[in-house]
Amino acid sequence: MELIKQTDRIKNVNLITVFLWIAILKELIIPFGKETPLIKISLSLIFFLFLIKSLIIDYRFNYRNMLLISILFLISFYNFSNILLIYSTFTAIIVLSFDHEYKISKYHSYILYLVMSVAIIYWSLNTSDDDFRVTINGPDPNFSGAKILMFFYFCDKMDFKLGKILSYVMMILIASRNLILAIFIFYLIRYLKPKIRIILKKVQNFSLLIFLFFLLIFVVSLVFIEFSSVSRTKEDRLGRMTSVGDTSNLLRFYNNFLTFDKLVKDPETLIWGLKEGYQNYFVYENPLHYYPHNSLLSLLSEVGLLYFVLYIAILSKVISKAFTYKNYEYLYSFLFFITFLHDFLRSIPLLFFLSIFFISKKDRKHNMLQYYIFKYKKIIEE
Repeated sequence: MELIKQTDRIKNVNLITVFLWIAILKELIIPFGKETPLIKISLSLIFFLFLIKSLIIDYRFNYRNMLLISILFLISFYNFSNILLIYSTFTAIIVLSFDHEYKISKYHSYILYLVMSVAIIYWSLNTSDDDFRVTINGPDPNFSGAKILMFFYFCDKMDFKLGKILSYVMMILIASRNLILAIFIFYLIRYLKPKIRIILKKVQNFSLLIFLFFLLIFVVSLVFIEFSSVSRTKEDRLGRMTSVGDTSNLLRFYNNFLTFDKLVKDPETLIWGLKEGYQNYFVYENPLHYYPHNSLLSLLSEVGLLYFVLYIAILSKVISKAFTYKNYEYLYSFLFFITFLHDFLRSIPLLFFLSIFFISKKDRKHNMLQYYIFKYKKIIEE
């Protein structure tokens, strides 16, 4: 009897809520640089929990998914790498858990919202990278922008209007051009999608979009380096948000080409990746001491082409389940954002974004309509 009770508890665990709490702890609560033990422990515990839940309790066993994950682990062991083993475990987690839309209870959504809001306000009041750019639990304003984008998506899905206003304020204080453009694209897609629904449906393929956005960063980098006139970044919020042709962007786009060059001239790195040498190469050996500012390019250079193709194929298969009309603005703005920032196709940040994509969007108008219909029927019956 007790075993049945424990089984029911595991079966009723809301995976999305668990993921969101882990991501919030890592990104907003635990001080920057001290979160590594959390990631390792969380991945291990969640992996075994999902094995029990998915394979034993829910009886979900997809042979094709298991085959793909097994190949990832084989590549990890063949050219042994702790990094690849971690990513393979992470991939197994998302395949086993993200298979349908989830609902978050009103209680949990308010608690998550409150915790995130307080953390964002706290870090914005206590940290900044210089005189005019606020940062959120870390030294880099661009990664702070990613945390605000996470918060913005959550508030929009849960219909927390004050949270969205806080997001707009933080967008200005952080002065991240990537964040501003991502939110602009979010609203642009939301406005246009009823008019271009047929077009969007035809390109409703995450693998294809990954390729197109990969091509985009190559073209943008080329155009910027060849044709832009470079000026010094203006040291104020308005100047930074309105300037494009500055040294900051030049270094990032030029570094993308250095990374392309490294991969083309070094077939071994292209096929097998830098793995544990990834950070050492870009911090010390790379002439600009910069990571490639593109999540696809940074992932490719770290894990290699063999692992990269399989990983993206699996990720695309998972995301395809959330690639619906109501998620277009989230997915397209996310793809744009990661085109100009690295490290967002793996680990905890991706877990948060995936959770947002699979959350059932709160529809206030629909709920209010149901409420008034119910009330009207009740009055008639009386």
